[in-house]
Amino acid sequence: MTEFVEKQKLSDVLKYEGNGQISREIVTVLAGAGVDRVLEVGTVIGKQTKGSVVSAADAGNTGAGVLGAITLGKDAVPGIYTLRAVETVAAGGQFELIDPQDDVVGRVDVGVAFVSDHMSFTLADGTPDFIAGDKFTITVSGSGKVVALAPAISATGYIQFDGLPSANDTITLNGKVITYVASGAGADQINIGQDVLTTINNTVTVLNGHADANILLATYSSNGYNQVIITHDTPGTGGNSWTLVESGVNLVVSGATLAGGAGSSTDGSHEAYGVIGENVTAPNGVDKKSWAIVRDAVLSDAGLIFATGILAAEQTTAKNRLSAKGIIVRQGV
Repeated sequence: MTEFVEKQKLSDVLKYEGNGQISREIVTVLAGAGVDRVLEVGTVIGKQTKGSVVSAADAGNTGAGVLGAITLGKDAVPGIYTLRAVETVAAGGQFELIDPQDDVVGRVDVGVAFVSDHMSFTLADGTPDFIAGDKFTITVSGSGKVVALAPAISATGYIQFDGLPSANDTITLNGKVITYVASGAGADQINIGQDVLTTINNTVTVLNGHADANILLATYSSNGYNQVIITHDTPGTGGNSWTLVESGVNLVVSGATLAGGAGSSTDGSHEAYGVIGENVTAPNGVDKKSWAIVRDAVLSDAGLIFATGILAAEQTTAKNRLSAKGIIVRQGV
């Protein structure tokens, strides 16, 4: 007999909403990418409010310096930032970065990389020099489309085998040295196989089963060809400091450390915007209209659905953000 699993209903998550359906808002679910994007009723969603950034020099600027590429950070907000010169210095100068709420984000030295949780960039010097009052505008915007709340991202890296390692070649993972041997591997050793793929499989087996605490901070897998893929077990920026070193002409690591770990996305989809109100599918390449609970409601904690990878701490943060929007999440209702 075929078994059917009934999908969650709106009543399983929504326990109260404001009069006149004031709690609801029409939203656009972002098109699927490669596969359909499926959101079940009760899925906590984020909104892409800051996926793009455009800068422009003020037409009245004296200085001819150029604002370089801008990378948005997790605390960037939609709207217009102002970068205004506050000090005139020959072959230099200093600016203030002001957010859309007129709060100063930080001081920017000309010719020096500026890094913040709002944005990062370098303002290059030019001829003539900047003078006090010169400015740039930086407009942050997004598609406004919604997706399932984005999880933190784990740092990753790899060990690449351009051939068989030699006996006594080593890999050093976060300070722990592991040595390749021809046969009879003991503690902190890996047998060299008859070919690269066998050696990679030996490496994956040894590292995933190792007792060392530093080794166990990550998970190891094969790409089925010539690399051991390393994924830090704790999503976030912490994994970006996990170090990789190799010895031997046939071993290559992806970098001095794992990379790509992020506490969240930077397009706004890591911030809880609301909860999708119906079962909706956005086909591959096609956006889909739907609706969501975005304010003044009471929801059942048991009815909330979080995307795979959302940690307990992230779930708590999401519920706190919903609470700030008047959406109360209650246990046992």
